[in-house]
Amino acid sequence: MGRKNILKGRIMRKATSIMIVWIIFALLPSIKSIPENPSDDTVLDVKIIDEPYAIVRNVGNADAINVRWEMWLRCPIMLISPPKQTGQFDRIEAGGERIISYEMSNSLIFGFGLLELRARAQADNAEPAEDARPIGILIGSYILILP
Repeated sequence: MGRKNILKGRIMRKATSIMIVWIIFALLPSIKSIPENPSDDTVLDVKIIDEPYAIVRNVGNADAINVRWEMWLRCPIMLISPPKQTGQFDRIEAGGERIISYEMSNSLIFGFGLLELRARAQADNAEPAEDARPIGILIGSYILILP
């Protein structure tokens, strides 16, 4: 009987360790990467400035052509999620910027965990850029907004 309890305890400790590691990696914020080739003339930057808004900037020296953007919500356990929203700009001039927004009206959401708003932009002549910002904690269909 004692050997069975020892084995059961080991299994529980391993399962708990795996769950802790999974939770840590699921909740880590994304790390924005810098393009490897700094000699490119077009560089996009995305920054979420407020819960529903983000700015797409062209911080390079050449115009960004055919800029496609998308915004979505992410949560570690998302059973029902609002749709990803997308859009496109024909051109963003060098040094220019555009504001994009995520509209969540009449959207059904259900899940558990840290809720992030994510934004990504890419152009035909630039590497993709992405940003994420925690906006709340999702508990079922309720969102506890973070300050």
